[in-house]
Amino acid sequence: VPITDDDISGFDSSAAGPQTVTVTYSGQTDTFTVTVADPAVREPGLYIGADTTPIDLSSGTGTIIDKAFNFIANDTESAHTDYTLVLGEDIAAQTGTITYNKADTTVTITSANATERTIQKSGTGRLFTVGGASDAAPSNAKLVVDGSVTLKGITNGVDGATANNNAALVGVVYGGQLALKGNAKVTGNTLSSSINAGAGVYLSGGTDNRATLTLDENAEINDNHIKTTTTVAQGGGVYVSYSDITLSGNAKIANNSAESTGSYARGGGVGLGSFATFTMSGGEIFGNLAKSATSYASGGGVGVIIENSVFTMSGGEIKDNRLEFTTYGRGSGVYQSGTFTLSGSAKVTPETGGAYTATADDRNSIYLNSMNTPIRIQGTLSESTVGLIDLNSTWTADNPLLRSWDGTTATLFTSGAPIGKFGLGVKVNTSSPYDFSAITGSWSASGNGKIDTL
Repeated sequence: VPITDDDISGFDSSAAGPQTVTVTYSGQTDTFTVTVADPAVREPGLYIGADTTPIDLSSGTGTIIDKAFNFIANDTESAHTDYTLVLGEDIAAQTGTITYNKADTTVTITSANATERTIQKSGTGRLFTVGGASDAAPSNAKLVVDGSVTLKGITNGVDGATANNNAALVGVVYGGQLALKGNAKVTGNTLSSSINAGAGVYLSGGTDNRATLTLDENAEINDNHIKTTTTVAQGGGVYVSYSDITLSGNAKIANNSAESTGSYARGGGVGLGSFATFTMSGGEIFGNLAKSATSYASGGGVGVIIENSVFTMSGGEIKDNRLEFTTYGRGSGVYQSGTFTLSGSAKVTPETGGAYTATADDRNSIYLNSMNTPIRIQGTLSESTVGLIDLNSTWTADNPLLRSWDGTTATLFTSGAPIGKFGLGVKVNTSSPYDFSAITGSWSASGNGKIDTL
C-alpha cells in the first residue's frame, strides 16, 4: 500500500533519537517507534576531515590505534590535516609507544555514541609521545582526547602499588600539543625511573618550541603516582618544563601523588619546573599528595617550584591536598617559589580542622618561600575566603605578603589589600633544627598587605 507524507505525522528526520510515528490510512491509525541516527555521530573507524566514510584499515596490523596512526604517518596528501579516530571498543592491551609527530595535523580520539572506551597500556613505556625530537626538530602535532575516552596506565593506588611503568603515560615535547576535553581521562599510571616527573603527563618543550596541555569541560588527570627510592619525585599528575598548561571548565587534576623514600617530593598534583606557565580559570585540583620519607615535601596540590615558573589563577578551586614529610613541609595547597597571581573567583580553600604537625600538613595552605615571592593580586577577589598563608621563618614584617598587580607591574598596596580574605598560618624553619610556629602577628591596619609583627 503506498503511503504518502500526508499519511504520516510525528516524524522529524532532522531530530536524532527515538520518535513515535503515527500512520493514518483509510480511516485506520497505528503508531510505530523509530530511532533516527544522529548524522554527526560516526561509526567506529578513522575519518579524514568531515568525511562520513571511514578509511579502510583492514590491511594494517596491531590495534586500531596502531593502524590509524600508521596510516596518518604515511598519508602523503597535504590537504589531510584533520583526522578523527572513533573507538567502538576498548583497547585491552596497547603495546609500545605511539609516536605522533606529523606537523600541522590534528588527531582527535573519541568514542562512538558517547560510550566510555579505555585504551589500556600494556608493557612499560609511554602510551603516546606527541611532538618533535628536539628544539631544533620540533613538531606542532596536536592530539585531542575527547568524548569518553580513558588513557590508562599500569597500576592504581597510592599505597601498595608495586608495578612500575618507568615512564609518564603521555609525553608532550618540543612543540607538541595535547588537549583533554569531554569526559577524557589520563589515569592509573605509576612511574619510577631516573626521570621521576609527571606520572600522568610529562611536558617538556624547548626555548623556541614549547609543549602545551589544555584540560577543559569534564576532563581529568587522576590517580597517577610517582614512587622513587633514590631521587626527587615531582609532578605526580603533571610535570611542566618549558611548557604551558591551562585548566578550565569542570576539569580536574585529582588524587595524584609524588612520593620519594630517598629524597624530597614536590608537586603532588602539578609540578612547575623551569620556565613553566600554568593558567587556571576553572576546574579543581584536589586530593593530591607530596610525600617524602627522608626529607621535605612541597606543594601538595601545585608546586611553583622554580623562580621563573608562573602560576596565574583567575577561577576554580584548589582543595583537600596534603603533605607528608620527615623534616618540614611547605604548602599543602600551593608551594610558591616563582610568580603566583590570584584574581576573580580563584580560591585555595583551607581545610577545616586541618593541622600542621612535625610530619604532615593537611590544611591546604599557600606557602611563600621567600620575601621575593609574595602573592600578586589582580583586581577584585570575589570569594570571601581565598587562602591560608604560611611563611618561611626568615620573613620579616617590612615585606608584603600581598602585592597589587595591574597586568604589567607589581606595586605595594597603599591601602585596600584584601587581607580579610586570607588567614595566617605558620612560619616554617627550613634549616636544622627544623621546627615551626604559629604566625602571631596580624595584618597591618593600613591595608598594605604586610603583617605588623612577626
